[in-house]
Amino acid sequence: MVRVSNSPSLSINFIPISQQTSSSTNPQLKIMPVIDRKHAIDEIHTKQPDLKRRQHEKIEIMMDDEKSCTKNNCCSGKNKDSVKPHGFHMPTNGSYSTLKFHKKLNANDGEEEPSSFEKELVDMSNSGKRTAAKQIWARPSIPEFDIKDKDIEFQQLDAEETFIGEKSAARFFGVTKEGYSVLCNVTGFAHYLYVPVPKGLSTDDLHDFKKYLREGYQGIVDVEIVEKESIWGFNNNTALPFLKVIVDNVRFISKVRYGFERGEIQYKDLFPPDGSMTFDNVQYLLRLMIDCKITGMGWLTAPAGKYSVISKYRQVSTCQLEITIDYKDLMSHPSEGKYLSMAPLRILSFDIECAGRKGIFPEAEHDSVIQIANVVSKAGDPVPFVRNVFTVKSCAPIVGSEIFSYEDEGEMLRKWKDFIVQVDPDVIIGYNIANFDLPYLLNRAIALGVRDFPYFSRLKSSKQEVKDSVFSSRAYGTRENKVVNIEERRCASLYHYSPSKW
Repeated sequence: MVRVSNSPSLSINFIPISQQTSSSTNPQLKIMPVIDRKHAIDEIHTKQPDLKRRQHEKIEIMMDDEKSCTKNNCCSGKNKDSVKPHGFHMPTNGSYSTLKFHKKLNANDGEEEPSSFEKELVDMSNSGKRTAAKQIWARPSIPEFDIKDKDIEFQQLDAEETFIGEKSAARFFGVTKEGYSVLCNVTGFAHYLYVPVPKGLSTDDLHDFKKYLREGYQGIVDVEIVEKESIWGFNNNTALPFLKVIVDNVRFISKVRYGFERGEIQYKDLFPPDGSMTFDNVQYLLRLMIDCKITGMGWLTAPAGKYSVISKYRQVSTCQLEITIDYKDLMSHPSEGKYLSMAPLRILSFDIECAGRKGIFPEAEHDSVIQIANVVSKAGDPVPFVRNVFTVKSCAPIVGSEIFSYEDEGEMLRKWKDFIVQVDPDVIIGYNIANFDLPYLLNRAIALGVRDFPYFSRLKSSKQEVKDSVFSSRAYGTRENKVVNIEERRCASLYHYSPSKW
């Protein structure tokens, strides 16, 4: 008998026919937990040649009984608790089909339901459509618009600190709901730190104190006295006076901070000679996002008439649109309502194949890259809009994919780099791209002398390089990884999330 119980905790037991009894308490009853399905079924079939047919008959009878039992609510109360399940318990979520599970349990190799991708390839093969039509890589063109009437609303994906002129600024990279790529330069935000106000220093001294600081330190914009609560020690939620020292360049704030902490700043001998504690040692970009209430992957709006568009010949990135706006005019939206939606992010998944030597793991200095396979899709779309393979020499046709063949490996790498720049992915994924694929491609380009290869981030002047990274903690131990600086494109290796690593 095979029992499949349609309950929140699924119990599956195989019992040889010869040992079935009318009493469930028979001490001779052998119950075999189903842990290895194939081994269990093969062992039973060896003992009982006609068992499989009889199993199916009993399954159908028991399924009918279960439906009747559920309809009449006869398994509630004492009856439900009187029978304890045996064997291996499989947790289930939501509704579960015992018939579907039984078919999957007894399916032979090759009988599993094909995936939607496999079905699509079969349809292409049957229709005679062996090769894909020419695929469009580039993003849709931005129509002309008037900056006085057009709001620029985008979901920011990445950000970094920069300098515009001699002042600190931030760059936010994102995508609009139409799929246009945007680089937004945010200016006007000045970094700052806090210092406790020493006894004897009043608001009347601020003008002279500011002049004193400017004589010894660069970038001093202003000094204010503000009321704040100290996080050091217990103050009973009492607000205390602090000096807010504002600088216009992040390069100068560290020197000002050390001047207070080392006791070098001694205005009228009011500050402690052994130094004063400073507060809010926060990175410039993080400070800007906190003060402007900008969240990661949040939506931002540059209101019409508040921003300026950077001309094409002055753009520093490959984004379709570059704008500049003052931080006071930039609008940040909380992640709620329509701002919970995702922009149509472009997701590239790729994998490389190497011609390794027998018995030796591929090395970029010696072993060539012979193929790079790519799939690009938009977030939320069920079907990718780009499927292609870049290959050295010839390659057999692949159903639904474009094939780009090159005689020279270096030329193939250049064309793949051009493909990345043109298709402009927001997210790049692969099985182990961080520790293998990307470092291998970059090191292979160095071995071949392809100097224009490592430039496929969104910043035109940024060169991609491989660096070693070491992470160590008591919980996770020490991990060594490779890091590639692909600015403004988020990269993820699925290897780190594979169940085999858990």
